[in-house]
Amino acid sequence: MGRHSCCHKQKLRRGLWSPEEDEKLLDHITKFGHGCWSSVPKVAGLQRCGKSCRLRWINYLRPDLKRGMFSEEEERLIVELHGMLGNRWSQIASRLPGRTDNEIKNYWNSNIKKKMKQNGIDPDTHKPLKQDNKVTATEQGFSNHPLGQQPPLWFELMNYNNNNNNLIASAVV
Repeated sequence: MGRHSCCHKQKLRRGLWSPEEDEKLLDHITKFGHGCWSSVPKVAGLQRCGKSCRLRWINYLRPDLKRGMFSEEEERLIVELHGMLGNRWSQIASRLPGRTDNEIKNYWNSNIKKKMKQNGIDPDTHKPLKQDNKVTATEQGFSNHPLGQQPPLWFELMNYNNNNNNLIASAVV
């Protein structure tokens, strides 16, 4: 992964942002908005490329950014939305104010995905993992639900059909 073509022509700074650069970018966007990101660095007096300014604003400087741990409700919503949307992190982030798509993706991969696997749920399909064609504890109820007591709306209860020993899925509303 190299630098953008605009970065080759000019001598632009790379690496960590200084507090002074953060202040310049914050002041400029607060006063004038961002407009076209490729023009922001020049107008704001920064020796950075537009992409770098955009990412710095979106991921670190926006005033509405939430910092810290995800709440249980946010976690439940991420699982529910992932069940509907898959790995469309920006669409999921649009429904979680103050959270970035990258932050949600990282949280999914480092925390939620592991919880789901530990509790016998496939994080890709959101269905119970099968073990030797036996009914798992997850299929019998919510005792091992990855998010705790209250299941999200998308979670499917697996009802055992005594007539032909097949599993029938019914959505919870």
